Amino acid sequence: MVEGIDVIVPVVNRDLATMLMCSIEANSVSPKRVVIIDNSREGFDFRSDTFEVRRYWDNGRMRKVNESWTLGFQKVRKEALGVCVLNDDVVLNDRFFEKIETLLYASGLTAVVCPRTTNDFEDLAIFKPSTMCQATTMSRREGWAWTIRKSVLDKVPPIPPTLQTFCGDDWIWHHTKGLGFYWVKDQSNLIYHAEGATVKGLPDRLRPERDLEKREFNYLMGENLLK
Repeated sequence: MVEGIDVIVPVVNRDLATMLMCSIEANSVSPKRVVIIDNSREGFDFRSDTFEVRRYWDNGRMRKVNESWTLGFQKVRKEALGVCVLNDDVVLNDRFFEKIETLLYASGLTAVVCPRTTNDFEDLAIFKPSTMCQATTMSRREGWAWTIRKSVLDKVPPIPPTLQTFCGDDWIWHHTKGLGFYWVKDQSNLIYHAEGATVKGLPDRLRPERDLEKREFNYLMGENLLK
């Protein structure tokens, strides 16, 4: 039986991840399984009575983003309705999963659901989710909080190992669109995003790697999709 949402959380910052996990626990609908890809140095051993937690730690080795996602994809339940990928620097409202499930059940052409994002924590603190979803079709991907229908994920080729840190979300976006599916954003489902707090100070150092992987992505797709 296809049911429920499984969650993948690559963890670098344990303090931020604790806030996220507490917001997951506070949700009106709980995920069935949370897969923690533990990339922290000291280890992040979070336990819950609300949902199953599976943790994969490699003795402090920091996996790259796409390696983390790929490992997570392998560890979710086969019968999951959806797979939710979350940065460790986001915090959810308490009806996040309820709204995600509603949209995934509403249309078989919806591949991915994303929430609306704020970078001001006060916005989330005063947010009152409505009972109605307000879905709009997306024109570009977002990579910090997205939920893909598991049956669609199973049709997407694995992210190539030559794409290590960047373009994994572009890979998912272009392959799902190529299969005829849509990405939608629920404007009535708000999350807080600390906007790069996990990797603060790294973007300049990573720019050459990003540019290299964009070129590799374009080569693999046979088209100049990323500038």
